[in-house]
Amino acid sequence: MANPLSERLGVTLRRDGARSVISCSGELDHSTRDRFYRTAIAEVTDSAIRHVEVDLSEVTFLSAAGVHGLCELARAAERHATTFELGPAGGLVERILTIVGLREQRSSPPPDTAPPA
Repeated sequence: MANPLSERLGVTLRRDGARSVISCSGELDHSTRDRFYRTAIAEVTDSAIRHVEVDLSEVTFLSAAGVHGLCELARAAERHATTFELGPAGGLVERILTIVGLREQRSSPPPDTAPPA
């Protein structure tokens, strides 16, 4: 029997060297947030990963719980010297990210990968 929560949120992971892209589809809300967060935090805290991008282009609903999870990931990335980027999002999800200020928030590159001054 299929888990109804897994049908509401799809999470896929793509790695390319030290870069990880987490693509989500469906609904990111209070009942699916933990599943997303477990996958994403493992990438953010993996010492082999230097850059994490979250692609929300296929997310159809983003609740306050989902926004909170994204904020927690951004803070964790900063603590682990991993760059964190919110990739594409569409429609209402893009508007929510802009309204709450997540579009303006970007973690700094790790010190060893910063461009020379």
